[in-house]
Amino acid sequence: MIIAALIGVLSALIGGSASGSSLTAVAPAELRARISARVDAPERKKLALAVIDQMEKARTAQVAKVTASVKVAAPLLSKQDTGEAELKGVMSNLLADDAEADTAILRLRGDLHAQLTGEEWEDIFR
Repeated sequence: MIIAALIGVLSALIGGSASGSSLTAVAPAELRARISARVDAPERKKLALAVIDQMEKARTAQVAKVTASVKVAAPLLSKQDTGEAELKGVMSNLLADDAEADTAILRLRGDLHAQLTGEEWEDIFR
């Protein structure tokens, strides 16, 4: 039963992280296009686009870290004699890393919000 739960968690982590837009609901390329089209102030536009670049790099790093953790967890899942404590330890680290990355990306989203007016924000995320 614990193995099925762990496989479900791994699938959710990979699926949520691999999209590249799970915390913005808009893909980075689309965000860049919307910001370029809707933000008139050159300096704010430049800063907002830089934040999108940082968000994309953070998401890419998160996917790489989750993938590496899955490579560690996969052999444990296939072994019959893997202890529950060992599996929980691997999964705990994986979930903590994923939560840390999500928090960093949420902070970046706040940085993006700070660069945009309320109207621009609404237009971009509508």
